Amino acid sequence: MPDPHRLRALAENRYWSELEAREALDLADASGLELAEFARRHGFTLDRLKRWRRRLGCSTAKLVRVEVRQPTEPAGAESVLTVVLTNGIRVEVPSHVTREQLRVVLEIAGAC
Repeated sequence: MPDPHRLRALAENRYWSELEAREALDLADASGLELAEFARRHGFTLDRLKRWRRRLGCSTAKLVRVEVRQPTEPAGAESVLTVVLTNGIRVEVPSHVTREQLRVVLEIAGAC
């Protein structure tokens, strides 16, 4: 459980160093809360947390349950991989996409 005095000090500090921003984002991630809920509960502004997350290149990726289904396309049709992110963005890519290409696409989509 994070120190409430430290949380308040971070939230009230007008300017953050990179180290302070990382600390705030680490605390948000460790809380298990959505970023908006963490910000609301602890007096941070959501925009500030998002801006620092982008600036620092922090990943917002989380592991989620997926459901694998049998393809329904006719034989010979190009298969598509569909990913629905927690922010509601739906990403469709050809199934032959490389892991690195998919990582980049999901990283960009998750930052929206």
